Amino acid sequence: MTCGECGRAITAEKKTNRHGTTYRYYRCTKRRLDYKCRQPVVQAAYLEEQIQEFLRRISVPQEIAAHVTDQLLEFAEEERATRASNLKRTEKTRASIERQLDALIKLRVRGLSGHRLAGFGFACSRSARVSPNPFAAS
Repeated sequence: MTCGECGRAITAEKKTNRHGTTYRYYRCTKRRLDYKCRQPVVQAAYLEEQIQEFLRRISVPQEIAAHVTDQLLEFAEEERATRASNLKRTEKTRASIERQLDALIKLRVRGLSGHRLAGFGFACSRSARVSPNPFAAS
């Protein structure tokens, strides 16, 4: 904000009197060397009310509001479609990983000898062995 008289900045100040009452007000910084601003201090409540009144009078033209609303709705629809696409892709990836894990487990089970799997209810031949027994004691 700037001073209406000299155009310099306005600053907020808070002062407490000797009785403990606190006052908030705004004043011109009066930082011009070539001009002595004569504006008095303004109580904060008064200036804040003026600002609120100014903001109440501001309105967005209907055509701009409609355009912004349309843009927001379009953006929301794009976001919904993107999320749906991401969800579908994630589900496909999850299913693919599950299939790969199942295949790895089957390969691992086939790689174990039959007598070691007998206790687990599996039957495999020794010739199908691919990797060492993960259940064997180290």
